[in-house]
Amino acid sequence: MFIKNLKYLTLVSCGLLMMACSSNDKDDTSNKTAEELYGEAVKEYKNKNYDDAAKKFSNLEKEFPFSKFTKDGLLKTAYSQYETEEYESAAATLQRYLDLYPGSDKSDYALYLLSMCYYNQISDPRRDQEVSVTAQKYLNELINRYPQSEYSVDGRIKLDFVNNQIAAKEMIVGRFYLGNDQLHAAINRFKEVVKNHQTTVHVKEALYRLTESYLTLGLIKPAHRSAALLGHNYPDSEWYHRAYALIKEHDPQFIPDKPQSKAEEKSWFDSIL
Repeated sequence: MFIKNLKYLTLVSCGLLMMACSSNDKDDTSNKTAEELYGEAVKEYKNKNYDDAAKKFSNLEKEFPFSKFTKDGLLKTAYSQYETEEYESAAATLQRYLDLYPGSDKSDYALYLLSMCYYNQISDPRRDQEVSVTAQKYLNELINRYPQSEYSVDGRIKLDFVNNQIAAKEMIVGRFYLGNDQLHAAINRFKEVVKNHQTTVHVKEALYRLTESYLTLGLIKPAHRSAALLGHNYPDSEWYHRAYALIKEHDPQFIPDKPQSKAEEKSWFDSIL
């Protein structure tokens, strides 16, 4: 009986001790001011202990949601999550920051970091391009809203890469359709590149593939115009030489033409799109 009672008392004591410790931990946090909690979080942040920094900044927001430190803490939370590659959490934090502080003088930085959460996940263009499209969306928003921002300078470089990735995906799918004689589906993909990704490296091949697809369907005029636009804009391109040779096979009398004005060039683009 004595042993049983001793065991019971030991368990109760341990339980009370754990509750006391838990209570003390809570009290330690609760008794600290917003400035103290912010200072601890910033210390971890500056030491690049981003896991601990994110937790401490989150705790600051929980304990003092309306303190003068919460706004900056929220942005530093997002960066800490970004540095530890918790991109989904970082993106959610940044969205919340932009919603809470739409007029912040650091909105350009928040938008840039938000776009980078998706940009850093871009990999093979053969995979699903949802992250590329989302990165493109936020980079465009950054550049359009803050064209003079220092972050927009790098954003434009990143956007070129993103656009190339998206265009590359369209070309992969278009070639697949073309190889399986799904010509109308292929044409739609190549049109997308020519219409919306004209600054990418893929537009030359897209014009060639349109020429090829139109010829296969017997659509001679659109084929000629695709080749002519390719030659007009990229006369030294291998893709133009291939397009020219392809049309000559179908029409030995073919003489390449070119639009005489910007308005005519636009009308030709419209006719093939």
